[in-house]
Amino acid sequence: MIDVTANVHAEATATEAWELISDFEGEWEPSNPEHKGTEVLTEPKQPLRDGLRWWQREGVGPLTGELTATVHDTRPGRAFSWTGEAIYKPFGMCVRVKEGGDFRIEPEGDGVRLVHRVWGEFPKGLVGWVIERVIGTLLRFRSAAYRHTLVELEYFAGRLEGSIARGERR
Repeated sequence: MIDVTANVHAEATATEAWELISDFEGEWEPSNPEHKGTEVLTEPKQPLRDGLRWWQREGVGPLTGELTATVHDTRPGRAFSWTGEAIYKPFGMCVRVKEGGDFRIEPEGDGVRLVHRVWGEFPKGLVGWVIERVIGTLLRFRSAAYRHTLVELEYFAGRLEGSIARGERR
């Protein structure tokens, strides 16, 4: 299992942070240059809520995967979780990985802390164990997942602080 948590501080309110991070098609796609497509599959596409489904193609280190996921445990202005299945094709093999995440907005001093824990479970059994060791070790998937998540959070913090610095309120 891969399990990483990244976090950043942003000088913004929880309301401003929620508005930004809950815009999957508008803000998650540009939050990382490794994103190759993001689409909300549920209508209406907003607000962020339990049951909202989305698809995303993204690179994580040297691998590109396609994820279909569902949002749950939504606490507007504070947190949401998501789970889904991603398909990666390392070395020409099709590997299905159960993935999920917990995103939190925590009050902190003069702003908020954005925290995103992401995890992935490889297939069970000997084949899954071997795949996890190869991907985890040879391709450094754990550190790639951490860097990927941190880039997204740094983008959000920059967008929040940039908007506030210009006097714009979302």
